[in-house]
Amino acid sequence: MRTVFTVFLIVAGTIVAEAQSQSNYYYNRDVLNPPVDNTSWPCGERNFTAASDILIYVPPDAWILELHGTEEASTLNTARNNLQVRINAFQKKLSALGIPPTDVTVTTVSQEKISGYTQNEKGMMVWGVTGYSLTKSIVIKYGSSQMYNQIISAAAEHSFDNVQQHYCTVADEQAVYAELYRHAMEVCMEKREETARFYNSIVSPSWSVVSENYDVITPEPGFYAQPGGPREVHTGYDRVIGAEYGQSAVRYTLHLSINYTLTKPQRNNSPIRTK
Repeated sequence: MRTVFTVFLIVAGTIVAEAQSQSNYYYNRDVLNPPVDNTSWPCGERNFTAASDILIYVPPDAWILELHGTEEASTLNTARNNLQVRINAFQKKLSALGIPPTDVTVTTVSQEKISGYTQNEKGMMVWGVTGYSLTKSIVIKYGSSQMYNQIISAAAEHSFDNVQQHYCTVADEQAVYAELYRHAMEVCMEKREETARFYNSIVSPSWSVVSENYDVITPEPGFYAQPGGPREVHTGYDRVIGAEYGQSAVRYTLHLSINYTLTKPQRNNSPIRTK
């Protein structure tokens, strides 16, 4: 599992827009469980804390897979040509899978001499250069985790079976975070109002954030779950957004706590005057 903070995604903006325009989440209403007796606070100010936990699922816009391939030959030119033939054949299979050449990046990783003993013209064993080893990196960007097994199978046919890294990307993590924060603050304010109603008190306009924990959980590489399947069971979250995307989506969570003040005015208990 890899936690990624450079996650890039077109769908993130869509998720945000949906959440703002319709109820694309379900709400687990917290039970405040206030004390039974609310008469023990006759007047004055009291400080309270409200907390919220929000979970948003965002489907990745792309997956990034990096493979390494090595070719050894007696000359560097031969190694380079042989490796290029393998790369060209692999790229043709990637194109057949719908991955254009613009989404495939090939770079040289290493170029080394191979040393060993060889027999010279006099029949003596001497130490020297016996060949060359050339390694290249192939970085592939693809759109659906469903394609992983097909890509790996095609790569293995051409001996590109050295997986260096594999992760997913989300286009706009800042938009996801903004949506998380909006929901978290909304829930905290709702809890503040509920507490004020219970105590029959006045809400102070000032408040402050006292804790904030943001986390990202990425799906396992190659894992795919069809969207629209049964939703996961969630506990401990006030709101869960986009759960229909399932376990193949990136999961963003935010815990937010705020401090605020409630005030009860002094009661006027003046005695009743009689004539």
